[in-house]
Amino acid sequence: TRNRAYFDALRRGADFLITHFRDPEHGGWFYSVDPAGKVLRDAKDCYGHAFALFGLSHAARITKEERYRKAALETWAVMKKHLRDGAGFYRPQTDRSFAKTMGANSQNPMMHLFEALLALHDATGLREVLDEAQAHADHIFTRLFQEDSGYLPEQYDADWKPLPVAGRVYLEIGHQFEWAFLLSQAAAKGFPGKYLAVGWRLIDYGLKTGYDPEEGGIFSRGDYRGNVIKTPKGWWEQCEF
Repeated sequence: TRNRAYFDALRRGADFLITHFRDPEHGGWFYSVDPAGKVLRDAKDCYGHAFALFGLSHAARITKEERYRKAALETWAVMKKHLRDGAGFYRPQTDRSFAKTMGANSQNPMMHLFEALLALHDATGLREVLDEAQAHADHIFTRLFQEDSGYLPEQYDADWKPLPVAGRVYLEIGHQFEWAFLLSQAAAKGFPGKYLAVGWRLIDYGLKTGYDPEEGGIFSRGDYRGNVIKTPKGWWEQCEF
């Protein structure tokens, strides 16, 4: 839009992030601060780091300011050094020093990290970033994607094996569509054609498991057998759809 108000808001948000969320002792980003910048929770969160990387990459691309580019690259370096686990994925959350792992394994932070790496490539043009994004996707769709049925489970045990659908464990329908979109972006960047095929399979499973032919839109949840779970329809799932 070239609207200056958006540009100023972008810079103010990125500057607040860098000034108040950055951990000067251990690196990375605190989980939360108050409006004055006081740290409320000093844990390190993979989901939060993925979005810091995502936002800083966009800030770098739009403003052309080196400090945002540098902060984005530093964020990715911290994630690789301190959050990557022995399975080649990323720990959900740790204490401030990255020593203690907390939380449950989920594909959601892995997805947003992939999204952030595509944005980092847009901002930097670095081939190594694109290669790392592809390696990340290769790992996910080799280890986590259910090839026989064509879906990606949501939650996993400590060894990254899918947890059975029960209670609070279920298939996120919206994430199947979100992954399909991100894989199409990656294909436009030159990823192998197999990823478009995977994207179509995710769309097909999402439609089979979540689409409401009577009222339209998609339900929020499904299971691993292609059954519709008629839960309420969340707004974000419709946006991804």
